[in-house]
Amino acid sequence: MRSANANAFVEAVTDSKTVGKLAAQVINDKFSFIERDDSNISRCTVCEWWQNFVDELDKVRLVSREVIRHGVERIRNWIESQVGPSLYILMKTMGIMDIYGIAANSAGRISPQQEALILDFQSLCSARRAVV
Repeated sequence: MRSANANAFVEAVTDSKTVGKLAAQVINDKFSFIERDDSNISRCTVCEWWQNFVDELDKVRLVSREVIRHGVERIRNWIESQVGPSLYILMKTMGIMDIYGIAANSAGRISPQQEALILDFQSLCSARRAVV
């Protein structure tokens, strides 16, 4: 563990009643035993014996108590750090309207959860403007 995860772990240890349980929860959060039944590892089935074991644990998530960003802000940060250079290339060669077209054409592939994320962020922004 490094930086924010390490800091969050230290915070959790100081608040925890039993370090052993916390350690088991951290292990559960970081890895699992899977059946290689899908080409995408994130969609593989978790082994039944491991699932039975972790079902006994309370879930813990190592998130620092610093700033927890909205999902839309995390997506924006991911785009900036991972896709930004590619977006720049498209903008300089194809134009900003091509990027807009790609985004607009993708609207039909938005899941209900993603639509809820959009609506939640829009209402949050409206609420922030109302307070100001």
